[in-house]
Amino acid sequence: MSERLEGVVETIIFQSNDGAFSVLRLSAPLLGMVTVAMNALAPLLGEAVELTGQWVEHAKFGRQFKAASYRSLTANSKQGIERFLGSGAVKGVGRAMAARIVGHFGDDTLFVLAEAPHRLAEISGIGKKKAEVIAASYGELAEMRELMIFLEQHGISANYAAKLQIVYGTAAIDRITANPYRMAREVDGIGFRTADRIAQALGFTHDHSERLKAGFAFALTQIAQAGHVCVPRDILERETARLLEVGTEETASVLHGLLAEDLLRTEEFGGQCLIYPEYLYEAEVEVAER
Repeated sequence: MSERLEGVVETIIFQSNDGAFSVLRLSAPLLGMVTVAMNALAPLLGEAVELTGQWVEHAKFGRQFKAASYRSLTANSKQGIERFLGSGAVKGVGRAMAARIVGHFGDDTLFVLAEAPHRLAEISGIGKKKAEVIAASYGELAEMRELMIFLEQHGISANYAAKLQIVYGTAAIDRITANPYRMAREVDGIGFRTADRIAQALGFTHDHSERLKAGFAFALTQIAQAGHVCVPRDILERETARLLEVGTEETASVLHGLLAEDLLRTEEFGGQCLIYPEYLYEAEVEVAER
């Protein structure tokens, strides 16, 4: 059974290079310092978070909280901002410099970093070039945090943020908003169901053309998992309509367009149009060429 744990991130003990695993120390009310392990990019230092997961007993490190997901809570305090800036996460800022920045800008510190980084030059020891370095480094972290919040707001674990930023970079939110179904074919670990949840949260209709297009790839995958290498066109129309809970006239129209644009792998056999999942079609071609 999942449990919830709230607290403030005090220390990042370990962070893998690909952002797929992290270990941190969390200051939690009544519990004190808690070790947290999670298969995701760590939250920001000083950030208040709510974790969902389970308590486990590690053979070497003892009791810790294994987090499955997390979401950001309220805005950070001045102490939290100072701890975050002084952690080394932002290039060009150490503990002493972090204290001076927060001491000067107070609660407006994050706003200045994001919207008016030139003002950093007001701090002794920060020139124009150093201000640009600090602003650029903070911008990268802010984009990741914004993406995490975007995912959580739409019912999707922030654990996907690192993968999405690697694939889409700074345009991640814009690209997902324009067509969330692209994630099912472009991002490892995100399938049609996850992309569909985001799309529904963004207001995509049940019969949106992008949903139907992605639905055919999903249906072909389901058919392949059932042991079939390919499927006749009419059966694919019906199966996709069933999986997506739409009418066959809608799937027929979209499938006609996909075939006309040569976007599906097909073969004519016995007077029927057979359609393959792409990876199986390529395997069949490779075998045939040998």
